[in-house]
Amino acid sequence: MYHYYATKEEVYLDLMRREYAAWAAEMRASFKRRMAREEFCRELAESLLGRRLILQLLAINDASLRSKCGDEAIMDFQRDIHPFFVELAEVLRKQFPNAAESECEMFRTQLTMYSYSIYPLLSYPEGFVAQVGRMILYGEVAPIGDLVTIGLMLLSAELH
Repeated sequence: MYHYYATKEEVYLDLMRREYAAWAAEMRASFKRRMAREEFCRELAESLLGRRLILQLLAINDASLRSKCGDEAIMDFQRDIHPFFVELAEVLRKQFPNAAESECEMFRTQLTMYSYSIYPLLSYPEGFVAQVGRMILYGEVAPIGDLVTIGLMLLSAELH
């Protein structure tokens, strides 16, 4: 593997590039028609949860990534994943044609931030989250798909 990559950080960036490209292609195919907000959020949640590798990679602490890869590699990476965010913007314009660009931009930013928090819930052993829910630590805990859909409904509340 290190024949092609000098560091594990380069592997990480390449995996992220591939995952974002695959997700953009999936979104292009899946969101061709306009949907009601709830259906859109449910479909987007399903799509997001189907991208387990990207969720896992997002959960990795990337604080040292810049120092190990350098600013130029990070800028190349940002440029390489830009088409995903262009595709997401196009999907949002189609789904919410009356939303202001600033509202769509805020949703994209919040979706990115929100995505960082999903993998830890997916990485628990099967049944663990339900056990925690039964302990009444947080109240009733919904299945992860429902949690993500509700989260996306909240994030998209300002989109019209």
